[in-house]
Amino acid sequence: MNTNMNYYELLGVKKDATKEEIKLAYKMQMKKWHPDINKSNDAINMSSKINEAKEILLDDLKRSDYDQYLDKKIKENYNRYTQNKASKNTDDANKKEEKPNMTLAEAALASVKSEEEASQRKDDEVKE
Repeated sequence: MNTNMNYYELLGVKKDATKEEIKLAYKMQMKKWHPDINKSNDAINMSSKINEAKEILLDDLKRSDYDQYLDKKIKENYNRYTQNKASKNTDDANKKEEKPNMTLAEAALASVKSEEEASQRKDDEVKE
């Protein structure tokens, strides 16, 4: 299980979950992740994260602070994403503005001519 999940995801509840829904979800997750039941290496870490999630989400003040923290992180990530995307689009636009001097067909024709000229020079050298 991903331990980088937010507390709502960790417990498997929606952001507007009631305290009763949070308590029920907590019990279900602890049945799954309690170290006495689950012998995996992640069980101790997960059970402590689940306890932390319950503690934060059942306290109205802590939950409000946590929700503000999540909203801030979402906005930061969105801004970072849109800035990166805008930067990429600018780079792509700059590349498009740098039009090549030749079209692809012209470049192919020039390549063929160049090969023919090289072949002709070889023939001329052999004749001499």
